[in-house]
Amino acid sequence: MPDKSQWLGPRCFGGRSQKGRDISVFSQEEGSKSVADAVALTVLVFSAIALFTVRLPIGADLSDEAYYLTHIVEWLRNGFVGSNNLNIQQLSALFVYPFARAGISGDLSGAILFLRVVYAAMVMAACVPLYFFLRRLRSAPVAVLGTGLLIAFIPFGLPAPSYNTIALCGMTAALSLFGIAFVDAGKVEGMHPNPSAKDIALLAASAAFWGIAVVSYPTLAPAPVLQAVLALMLARSRPERRFVAIYVLCGLAAALALAAILISVFGLGRLIAMVDYTSASAQLSAGLAGKLRTTLTRLAAQPLATCAFVGIILLPLLSDCYKRSRLVPDGLIYLTMFTIVAFSDAVAFIKSHDIIVLAALFGAVAAFRSAPNPAGSAVRIVWATSIGSALITAATSAGSIFNVPIGGFMAACLGLALTVPRAGDPSIWPRAMGYTPVILTLAVVAYISQTFIYGEAPPQRPVNARVIEFGPLRGVRTTPEFYRFITDVTAAFSAHGQAGRTVTVFGPISGLYLLTEMTPHTLSTWSLRSSSGEAARRMAQAFFAQHPPDFVAVYRDPWTEPLGSMETELLKRYHSVSTIKVGWREFELFARRSGPPKARS
Repeated sequence: MPDKSQWLGPRCFGGRSQKGRDISVFSQEEGSKSVADAVALTVLVFSAIALFTVRLPIGADLSDEAYYLTHIVEWLRNGFVGSNNLNIQQLSALFVYPFARAGISGDLSGAILFLRVVYAAMVMAACVPLYFFLRRLRSAPVAVLGTGLLIAFIPFGLPAPSYNTIALCGMTAALSLFGIAFVDAGKVEGMHPNPSAKDIALLAASAAFWGIAVVSYPTLAPAPVLQAVLALMLARSRPERRFVAIYVLCGLAAALALAAILISVFGLGRLIAMVDYTSASAQLSAGLAGKLRTTLTRLAAQPLATCAFVGIILLPLLSDCYKRSRLVPDGLIYLTMFTIVAFSDAVAFIKSHDIIVLAALFGAVAAFRSAPNPAGSAVRIVWATSIGSALITAATSAGSIFNVPIGGFMAACLGLALTVPRAGDPSIWPRAMGYTPVILTLAVVAYISQTFIYGEAPPQRPVNARVIEFGPLRGVRTTPEFYRFITDVTAAFSAHGQAGRTVTVFGPISGLYLLTEMTPHTLSTWSLRSSSGEAARRMAQAFFAQHPPDFVAVYRDPWTEPLGSMETELLKRYHSVSTIKVGWREFELFARRSGPPKARS
């Protein structure tokens, strides 16, 4: 294993070494490189269009995906000031709101499919800096394959702009832009005392994307700090430290600008209330032990997959200690561990998440073996920051290990791309063993993303799908049974409620807010669960006692937990006006006794 001096690199920015050529392609002619880049980006664009065209119209989700849209709906109907929402996850919707305001009509017709297109555009935009960063480490074909992973991987099988996907794309762009600036600044022996305008622009853009990622996923705030600390550790001269200092200043400027925007939109008091409510609801401080217990339980339930996660790091590094020639290629080790994970049950929600976790851990090999030159230092900084982000997203999310790929995606990209030997290596076997892992991973992840459909029951491409022709889900294909449920619930809302009224939904189907013209009326459009903190439940109870909604919609199915005491107590002030049951899904609408007159079901 390399010693600390190799990890830090003796001359991070300005150093040049023959070994450093293993992870760079600076010797290529600029003209041919530009042509290769143009062709590569064209391939990526058409591949993305093809994959998203096939995937985006499939599957109706009234839970998580619809929940992300409810924030925008409340802003469109009530304005930012009139919103009661205190869930901090709504901040991610702020970056989607301008597109929604421009592209979504008042009746929300086609809103879900429109936002899926926004997601596709967001992914394709993040692919550009990712490609050019990987291009500085490997050839164009490798950069295309590594970048293609961002297109192929749909977190949770949910192609929508959410706090997860916006944070993932923002962080990918931020780390990639930083990597580009970091590598380019060290291409010439001896860094110039004053960074170029291009370097400063790249650093400013990186800081801005970090700001987007952190606002969308606030607990990621320590990640850019970690990145800056690592970069400062690698800076060995005054010009290099000045380079890092400029990046820190860009970060501070981005943080101040975004803070000013948030305060002007929501107000400081409201932002503090969001933090209080979300912390109470998610029990961030008290829930860490539970998240760790959940993670260990899932790992223990799949011992073979757990051994693969551990082995993917240890085996290549141990081979360095005992066999410098590395008779067993790293690619073969990865393929072995990949096979074990593929034939085990999912640990991190779905198999594509497990594969990203495996590839992210495999990135440790590239990080520790990278030469002590600018490209090698960039690899170490980006990989370590990504792994640190993965730990943060796991520790601060309700899904614990499910969210590791959100922070760890960049580490996975590096782990796979850098397995391919340098350009010009004539050996067929090492190149085959280098290309196979990234090609296989890309193919399998793309297949899973195309076939795992979040929100559908079962979560797969619906058979005999029907196209929804109305409302926010217009243009989306779903099962005939779910189509009927959506149709009947929409009709019930239309019969009993109208614009200007307020409604609260109890149950895990936030999408019910989208099937009516009534305005969401709650502290969070994501309903409280039995696992939610008592402080959050007390806040919600006090809110409903002072500001009862006009209607309450209740969703039930065999897997949904019964209503709690707060919800049951509130419903005593209401009477049922409509009940719908389609298959195993059940919907009931209640009207306030002192409000609208009772209507027939």
